[in-house]
Amino acid sequence: MFTTNDMNPLRLESEERRFVVFGCKGCKKGNTEYFKGLKTHLCRDDVARAFLQYLREVDVRKFLPFEAHRPQTEAYFAMQRRSIPLFYKFLSFVATDELRKLKSSSPYSKPKGEDRKAKMFFEEFMEWGRQGNYTIKTYTLSGFGAEAAQLISELDAVDPDQLTFKKKKKDHGVVYIVDWPKLQKFLERTQKFDPQAAE
Repeated sequence: MFTTNDMNPLRLESEERRFVVFGCKGCKKGNTEYFKGLKTHLCRDDVARAFLQYLREVDVRKFLPFEAHRPQTEAYFAMQRRSIPLFYKFLSFVATDELRKLKSSSPYSKPKGEDRKAKMFFEEFMEWGRQGNYTIKTYTLSGFGAEAAQLISELDAVDPDQLTFKKKKKDHGVVYIVDWPKLQKFLERTQKFDPQAAE
């Protein structure tokens, strides 16, 4: 258990299942009289005993197993969104943009896989990173490719015949074939979609 004023003190990954995060109100900030009184009460043996007694009587069975029933607060989800790796924030941005284009096109349009040349896709990522003031200096084409390979591996583990995100070698070079609506659903399901990435 710890307290912090940092907006993102630790990385909450999408598969994380142990933390609970509570946001605190600042209404008592600077109120020294309140905190002096609180400290006085916390140092009393009878208060400690009463608090212990209260905790012993709380029925925690409805929260077991804890991983499945722990409180999921807005503060928790906000911290988890801030922890989404940059690669997935970028995919969230592109998916949102592609789906917006799809909605504004012909009502008879159907989502389809789209070829994106690997190098151009990486350059698009770098430009997006610069525009968003993200730290992208350490990113390389091979690092970007490794993250894409990891995503493909995750998708293939669920469905070896998946067409959501694939890498293929063509005559003009390596391309990624992406079905953006399906990819967005996968990212949402795995807590890797950042709805604020397009803002």
